[in-house]
Amino acid sequence: MSSDSLNLRSALGHFATGVCVVMTQLGDQKPVGITINSLTSVSLTPPLVLWCISKSSRLCEYFQPDSKYSINVLTKDQKPLSLYYARSGDRRADPSHTDFSNPVAPSIKDSAATFFCQLESIHEGGDHYIILGNVIEYKAGNSKQPLVFHRGQFQSIAA
Repeated sequence: MSSDSLNLRSALGHFATGVCVVMTQLGDQKPVGITINSLTSVSLTPPLVLWCISKSSRLCEYFQPDSKYSINVLTKDQKPLSLYYARSGDRRADPSHTDFSNPVAPSIKDSAATFFCQLESIHEGGDHYIILGNVIEYKAGNSKQPLVFHRGQFQSIAA
């Protein structure tokens, strides 16, 4: 990474973001997950959200037209899950923290909020793909503090 890229990354790090895990399943394969911090609300009518995935990710093949997935907003207590799904290599979901009850997609148990989505479109954006999803259903209500990432570190927010 060039020094300009590192400086830009550092500057962008001043914007605090939430931390999420996207989970999906391809056919009969085991569910997989990936940690993201790029969730954005696009529209309420229709309900659309977007997130980004690196073009070099091994999970890109899981996100094809009409793919279904969940976006799980993590709580402060779920930092280990964030790290689990951020690692390279095997990203298979661990059944101990995976909820299989929703027919749309597997999800993370006890997350702050979960959005069940169907892939609407994929757009190229530099070294990432921008994935636009139609929110089919959602659940929220966990009142625990969210997991926040700021300036290259996990942070807590004051209540």
